[in-house]
Amino acid sequence: MAKLILLRHFKSQWNLENRFTGWVDVPLMRADFEIPALDFDVVYTSPLIRNLHTVLKVFEKKDKYPIFRHFKGKMKNWTHFEELGPDRNNISNGAGQNYIQVFVSEALNERYYGKLQGLNKEETMKKYGKEKVHLWRRSYNIAPPGGESLADVVKRTMPFYKKYVEKD
Repeated sequence: MAKLILLRHFKSQWNLENRFTGWVDVPLMRADFEIPALDFDVVYTSPLIRNLHTVLKVFEKKDKYPIFRHFKGKMKNWTHFEELGPDRNNISNGAGQNYIQVFVSEALNERYYGKLQGLNKEETMKKYGKEKVHLWRRSYNIAPPGGESLADVVKRTMPFYKKYVEKD
């Protein structure tokens, strides 16, 4: 039976600064992270650098190498990729180095926080009120200004999950 592991990106610089991040492409903070020992044979991630960097750190601990596959743009068409091996999720280059596919899609981006992106959370609570900010962050159907509600995130991510992840 297949097992699904959900891994959030490691702490970003804006997490450290207590800012709403959303789709702003900020890096991980500079730190040594406790990296879990995970057993997996395929990865799905968003293209945000903090997520890709987290994937690379986990792969480094696992002593594996990612092959990034994209769902959009010219990079999605790798005509030679199928020739790399019969088991595309565990490709060996003949020298014992294993590669694991990492599928990259914007459909997996975290919640889009709209006009809150980049703002300090404490300052935002002072400006709009703690209850209002809590409502924007935690209610299912209410979005922050110009952003996505949690319901919007589900509408964006579930079709991807059903089409690609569920089948694996």
